[in-house]
Amino acid sequence: MQNWGVNLKNINVVHISQTPLVGAPGKIAYFLNNLDDIWAVHYFESDYPEPLKGFFNCHSVKLDSSKVGYNDTVDLFEYQICHADVIHIHNNISPGLACRIADLAPSAKFIYQIHSPLREPPLHCFQDQNLPFKFALRLVVAQVYPRLYPEYVMVPNLIDSQGCILANENTALRVMFSPTHRRSERQYYFSTKFSPHFDEVMADVEKSLGNKIIFSCPQKPLPPELLYEWRKLHQVTIDEIETGGFHQVSYEGLSCGNVVINNADDLSLISFATALGTGELPPFIRASESVLKDVLEKLASDRDYCESIRRASYEYYVKYMKPQELVKKFANIYREVLS
Repeated sequence: MQNWGVNLKNINVVHISQTPLVGAPGKIAYFLNNLDDIWAVHYFESDYPEPLKGFFNCHSVKLDSSKVGYNDTVDLFEYQICHADVIHIHNNISPGLACRIADLAPSAKFIYQIHSPLREPPLHCFQDQNLPFKFALRLVVAQVYPRLYPEYVMVPNLIDSQGCILANENTALRVMFSPTHRRSERQYYFSTKFSPHFDEVMADVEKSLGNKIIFSCPQKPLPPELLYEWRKLHQVTIDEIETGGFHQVSYEGLSCGNVVINNADDLSLISFATALGTGELPPFIRASESVLKDVLEKLASDRDYCESIRRASYEYYVKYMKPQELVKKFANIYREVLS
């Protein structure tokens, strides 16, 4: 391992995950680097397969752990691990890499964060139990999963946006949604997002409202930057409506001043607001597929109502969710762990 001879900052943080995790750890590292006293980087072991390969890597570095000791990326990684004050593990990492990190960083503080648990319905496995680290703190993303990890500290996700709301100059209501899908033939998981009736509901709405509504659904996966620009031109974002949770789609909808429709339950909403440091719940419109048609018809027919929700979405994002403010929650966690 080379001695790079570089002085980093007062607090040096290395984030590590098996996959890019839709860019979530990379965004944390990116915004941490805007703070005066913290340096951060995110490494991941393997990318998503096509067609998502390369979509979520702009703030991250791919680490080929099969070549430990044989390439410059891994050499730099090991140098940074040796100089890390905090090592932040997301979801899980491979056993070999975990053992190497334990050898290189015996004095670092380790933090574990769960984004989505490994699951076999209705059981949820605690992935951190197989990692050879003594964790100073455990975190959980504040959406649907805090109820499964009541001892963990709730933290928000970050998205890379300062917020934007565009006026609607089209008389039609533009609605954007991503198609739900089967992950395998064994589709009925404990936390499944798939609904065989969703397409039927959407077709019925389109038939009843005609030119008052326009649905946009990506025909294939789009890079997140392009998807976000596309979302700005819509007034409504539909996240999945089959479970009690929600996803980064809802974050993006708020930041674009969209009406955000999901089916988040009370525990998810309270967890989310708590992690943001507010008692104010997000202005989501909650809808199952049984009432989705009524919700969309009201938004299309009452545009003043629609615009009021859009404005509330945008204002909520600007007030509570700007990434340069949310990342301070992680910075404070690192400072407390090291104090």
